[in-house]
Amino acid sequence: MNFEIRKKAECKTSVWSGGETTEFLIYPPKASYERRDFLFRISSAVVRDQTSTFTALPDTKRILLVLDGKLRLQCNGHTGTWLHPGDQESFLGDWDTSSEGMATDYNLMMKGDTSGTIQDVTLAAGGKETIRIHPKEGHTCIYCLYCFSGQLVIHSGNERQELGEKDFGVMRLQDAGDLSEIVLENTAQQATRFIRTEVYVQI
Repeated sequence: MNFEIRKKAECKTSVWSGGETTEFLIYPPKASYERRDFLFRISSAVVRDQTSTFTALPDTKRILLVLDGKLRLQCNGHTGTWLHPGDQESFLGDWDTSSEGMATDYNLMMKGDTSGTIQDVTLAAGGKETIRIHPKEGHTCIYCLYCFSGQLVIHSGNERQELGEKDFGVMRLQDAGDLSEIVLENTAQQATRFIRTEVYVQI
């Protein structure tokens, strides 16, 4: 199993106009958010201001999921509905976007032909889930798990890895024949909530 575990303390945190952002993953590895030369970026932002303006990001598709609190986006003059924990919204980075409300969110930014999805999952105490990951033809699949609360054990064959609260795990599958099966288990006495992200980058 080639899951790379990243502790929250190992991730880069920066300040923006409405709060702060922690970057979990940027791809390719030598890319930089400041240079805007990434194919995708995964991060979490703490929005502390009641109203915030988003940075313009041309040629970028964005998905935002609320982890806690609530947010309402305004994109190009259109005001959306309130987003509560687990809700998500997609929008383009070059739209004139602002937000209302205070929250912690989870963000996926993608450029060009890169595509991806985010899923908010709750696993009951003692629960297990089997995941089969199969990349698309001509794409690299980057599969990520962010443990927002609780703890998550990842099994693959005889191997075992653990995600603690606020840890981030990433696995790369390089081609369509690189099939992987993992089992996710919640060994805690309470429910574990995690975010599952799949991103597909053209080879």
